[in-house]
Amino acid sequence: LPIFEVYNLYCEQTFIWKCKYCLYKIIYILMVYAVVINIIAIVITVKDKEAARHKKWRISEKTLFIIAALSGCITMYITMHLIHHKTQHKRFMIGIPVIFACEIFVCIAILEICR
Repeated sequence: LPIFEVYNLYCEQTFIWKCKYCLYKIIYILMVYAVVINIIAIVITVKDKEAARHKKWRISEKTLFIIAALSGCITMYITMHLIHHKTQHKRFMIGIPVIFACEIFVCIAILEICR
């Protein structure tokens, strides 16, 4: 019987370790995703500004909003202000912060559910 208890304790500790390992892996993947999507947001915003300046093919507003909705809204908003791109469009100056607020709300809701 003591051997069974020790084995059972070992299994519980291994399970907890595996869960922590999975959590760290998920956090790492989310961090990499955030970096990549924010770099994409900066690149497409700057590329659209350059295209507008040279009267070339533009990136659609739909694409810009999709990237913003995929968690690139903070860097896209900051980039737009830094390079003065689409700052006269209320659709972007109001829409992107609204997307950010919705993302924050969803994150808080997920954290509350997981509590």
